[in-house]
Formats: sequence, structure tokens, C-alpha cells
Amino acid sequence: MKESRAAWIVRRARLIDIPAVSRMLRSPELADWPLPGGVSDDDLTSATRLMLTHVGLEHGEFWVADEGGRVRAAVVLLPPMVPTGAGDLEGALKLELGLAPGLRDSTDLAELAEAIGAPTMHWLLMPLHLRGDDEVLGALLEAALPAVDETGMPVMCLEQGVPAGPIRAAGFEPLAVPADVAVTASLRPGVQAPDDAEALLAVSL
Repeated sequence: MKESRAAWIVRRARLIDIPAVSRMLRSPELADWPLPGGVSDDDLTSATRLMLTHVGLEHGEFWVADEGGRVRAAVVLLPPMVPTGAGDLEGALKLELGLAPGLRDSTDLAELAEAIGAPTMHWLLMPLHLRGDDEVLGALLEAALPAVDETGMPVMCLEQGVPAGPIRAAGFEPLAVPADVAVTASLRPGVQAPDDAEALLAVSL
């Protein structure tokens, strides 16, 4: 746990944080990714909570900035996963509805990653923070990224708008995203992953 001079601390997320972080994913100030066609807010909220609980908490790196018991910001790093049927990472991140927020109806995350040149096996970073809240975001990344670096895997980051300063400072480089996709993407290269990385990181929900 990292404590700042301000009135917030960085700590690992807990189950009690899931509702707040799920709401943050729909906050206009933090993310507010457009919903794909046919997806309701209720469906989005339910599937997002499932993803955060069973992927983020159990297998990922999930950190929050706690300000007096309130989640001020968060970073969620979801691990690479090998498809295992309907319960794989793409299923979770497409909200078990076949689509992901911000992507056109015909595109899933695997297709997006391939189109923009991201490696097949990569972690996925979802930063949730107020624009300009760089000290908080930097502290969250400092806490979350070391464990990811140990895997040797690259990290793809999805955001709304221009990548934040701490994202760029952490080594993320912008990727060219199709104009009709409502997110921006950047990549942090990893070192060579072990030959058995798929076996080590395969997770089923």
C-alpha cells in the first residue's frame, strides 16, 4: 500500500470496490465508452462486475486510489488468456454480449488488437481516472505494472482521448486505431515471454 502526502492511498482492490469501479466505467468524466447496439446499461453493469470480479481480482492486477473510503481512481490490468470457449477473456471483455464498449458492432478486441498490430498475447490495461489526475494515475501504475513486467508480456492500453501523461511516461506508445472506433490504444512492449507463457496464463472463467 502506498500512501501519498494527499488524502489518498493506493491499495489493491477488494471485492467491496467492485460496484464503485463498475460505475466508474460508465462515468462521463472517467470513461463513458459508447454502448454497442442492443446493449443496455443493466447488461453492461452486470457483465462488467463479472469481469472485474472473476478476471480482474482473481487473475489480474487491480489497484485503486482510496480517498477517505471512496474510490477516486483505479487501474485494471487483465491478463492474456487462451480461448477456452464461451468463458474466455474475450467473452468477459465483450461483456458476454459479443461486443466491447467503444468498438463498432462488427469488431471484437481480438480483431482490434490484430488490426492495430498488437501482439496476440498481451495484458490489457484499463485506466479509470479524472483527466489531469496524473499523480494518482502514476502511483497506480507504479503499483500495478511490476507484476506484469515479471511475465515479460506487452501491455495494450485502451482509453478515451489522448493517452494520459503517466501512461506515456510508463513506456506506452500510441497505436493507429480505425477512425470509427471510439477508443485510443497504446502499447507498452514486453521482453520475450517464456515458451510456456500460454500454459502459465491460461485462465477460464
